[in-house]
Amino acid sequence: MVNIPVLIIGYNRPLLLEKLLSHLNGIGVKKIYVALDGPKNEHDSVPCMQNLNLVKQNKHGLEIKVLHRDYNLGCCLGVISALDWFFSEEHFGAVIEDDCFPDSSFFQFLSNARENTTQMPLSKLRIFTAHNPFDHNFRGDLSNKVLIHGWATHSIVWKKVRNDYFKFKAPAITNKLGENRSLQEALYWWANSTRAKLGIIDTWDGIFNDQVWRLGFKTLIPESNMVENLGFGPSATHTKDNNQSNQVLLDNEILKHSNLNFLLNKYYFKIKPRHILTSLIRILIDLGKLPKPRKFEKLLNHDLLVRKTELP
Repeated sequence: MVNIPVLIIGYNRPLLLEKLLSHLNGIGVKKIYVALDGPKNEHDSVPCMQNLNLVKQNKHGLEIKVLHRDYNLGCCLGVISALDWFFSEEHFGAVIEDDCFPDSSFFQFLSNARENTTQMPLSKLRIFTAHNPFDHNFRGDLSNKVLIHGWATHSIVWKKVRNDYFKFKAPAITNKLGENRSLQEALYWWANSTRAKLGIIDTWDGIFNDQVWRLGFKTLIPESNMVENLGFGPSATHTKDNNQSNQVLLDNEILKHSNLNFLLNKYYFKIKPRHILTSLIRILIDLGKLPKPRKFEKLLNHDLLVRKTELP
């Protein structure tokens, strides 16, 4: 039996959600929180309702709590609302989107890492991920990036990351620990997070990554990949190409002479020198449109009052 609670974040893919619930039950997860955003349109109303019904019908001895709404918050606020809810209930837990299927080894990995505090003190290690995107053994390396295809953390870490989450900030090359990153990397994440804060793009993870780096928090990357992502295809919100994957194959010579953060920057996030210029241009274009920033915290506070939570 897995004693680590799990948050599932779902939207309009009931087949994947049902398969994931069965998978988690099969590997011994018993305490599950399910956050379901409401439909964007009439087309999505049926699968969104199917999601709620199948959670109620497929308990299978699971302890399930559900957050659901009949309106849509979107990929940014819907996730933030779910994380706020989950970490207000649990001190530690794993977060899995409905298209990610972690191995049972992920939960053993979490238990081992949390118990082995003499080798890896929790004051240094803040976030855990199931995702190693490279076919290479990194011997449990720490990264200043977050890989969100199955991850876990403590509520106190989320609260620190969440603080001033939607506040506009200047690009940062140096973080709170005095660590440095390249200008192209700083501008890449700054542009990504700023566009999300302006409401130009409906994503949450760019802000998350930038916040984590600014705080100096580290993510433990597993020796080998422990999660499969089945969400690539037409029904996905962002990853609509069936040929995409969350795995990157690299030549052994490249792996031999490169560190983890360099590989993630260059081959996974694909951050290039051109991002120094293109990031600035993109923000200038967006500001030229005079977007009216969304009042994110006000929307989240309203959502807290009207959303529905229940134990089916």
